Amino acid sequence: MAHHSADLPGYEQALQGAVYFRQPSGGYFEISGEDRIGFLQRQTSNDIRRVGPGRGVLTVLTSPAARILDVLFVFEHPQKAGAQTENQTLSVLTLPGSGERTASFLRSRIFFNDRVEVRSTSDRVTQIELLGPKAADLLNQLGLERMPGVNEILEADLDGLNALVIAAPQPFCMGFLLLVLSERADEAVQRLSDAGAQELSPEAQLVLRIEAGQPAAGYELTEDYTPLETGLRAAVSDNKGCYTGQEVIARQITYDKITQSLVGLKLEGPVDPQDTVWVEGKAVGKVTSAVVSPRLGPVALAVLRRPNNEPGTRVAVGSQIEEATKGVVTALPFSEAQT
Repeated sequence: MAHHSADLPGYEQALQGAVYFRQPSGGYFEISGEDRIGFLQRQTSNDIRRVGPGRGVLTVLTSPAARILDVLFVFEHPQKAGAQTENQTLSVLTLPGSGERTASFLRSRIFFNDRVEVRSTSDRVTQIELLGPKAADLLNQLGLERMPGVNEILEADLDGLNALVIAAPQPFCMGFLLLVLSERADEAVQRLSDAGAQELSPEAQLVLRIEAGQPAAGYELTEDYTPLETGLRAAVSDNKGCYTGQEVIARQITYDKITQSLVGLKLEGPVDPQDTVWVEGKAVGKVTSAVVSPRLGPVALAVLRRPNNEPGTRVAVGSQIEEATKGVVTALPFSEAQT
């Protein structure tokens, strides 16, 4: 379906100013207890020991076959000034809609001697993404004196409203992520609006996500793929202890067994998710996300087998090759120079 910027509330503002997107199904839970670090260390792909006060780590919960079950951002709240006690809680963001399911799954993985507790708190916390070239200026206007670095969490008083401001990596946001108590979420949105931010529609958010080459739950981040196949290399540690799925991922890295990867497609016409991608008459992968961008025209994300994932590869896309749309593989993120 073709989109014009006028049909995508917030799209132009996201390119020129600041917009906010209230995540309708953000997942959030907490893990506490003496064994919290070791417990999550043996469940996920990254080194949880890197987490500390005001610092987070992107990690992936994987199946025994190393397929993606969930993507997590694990962090500790910033240490309050003068506090002497150790932070005993890990806070965990999940992919949208996965909070309760992942919390329940992790509870099922607790051994009888694990001193750990998993508490679901998704309904208590609202996630608001703030993005655009003027997002930092807007936060500064609301009282945030400095911006967080990548994976850093700051506690902020935004014109009287307490919030956590996080520079979370993809796939959690394309700018800054604000966490506020759900009972004050409407107030937070109003503060952002009063400061000049426009609300971003879900349709515009989808277009921007694909333009940025960002994988998402239900599209690329599914049990069809491993973290290394969907651009999540930064969420995988090469030198931590054992975790579920580690052997498969280690073989992918050590023996160059990453046989497919997430790429962009620049197309001559619209296509649909799940459409087959063909090269020289052979099926080489499938479309995972697709949209018609006001700036770039028809574009898509796809997972393609190598060597057909190399930029410049000519492809055809469609359920049947006879009716396929022509296109070319591109690097991510997309850029207007590719048009």
